[in-house]
Amino acid sequence: MRLVISHMWVIAALWSTVVFCDEKPLLPAQAKQHVGKEVTVEMTVVASKKSVKRKLLFLDSLENHYDPDNLGVTLSESIEADLARKHETADVAEFFRKKTIRVQGVVITRDNHTYINVDNVDKLTLVEKQP
Repeated sequence: MRLVISHMWVIAALWSTVVFCDEKPLLPAQAKQHVGKEVTVEMTVVASKKSVKRKLLFLDSLENHYDPDNLGVTLSESIEADLARKHETADVAEFFRKKTIRVQGVVITRDNHTYINVDNVDKLTLVEKQP
């Protein structure tokens, strides 16, 4: 009986892994419906900017960052430096502009805007589009 129960746990764990991996990433506008949850979002970076005051780099899904459907991806200076090394670029904001990315993190709201803070370079990846 114990063997059957342990096999059931293994099957359940494997099934949840398969279901999670097959889950499609959210669109940027859908992120605001998942505040407080860890999600994966796929988006094209339409605008990017560096905030010297906040010491953050912002990657936005829309040109107008005030648009309620915009998702901002925030990168701290250390994450920005790690990405600069990883992608061999001096200008991370320009490098990601017009590229499709997949970002994983917890959705937050700040000042009525929706964001995902990147806390690990492995949680932001480029998506290769097939022709």
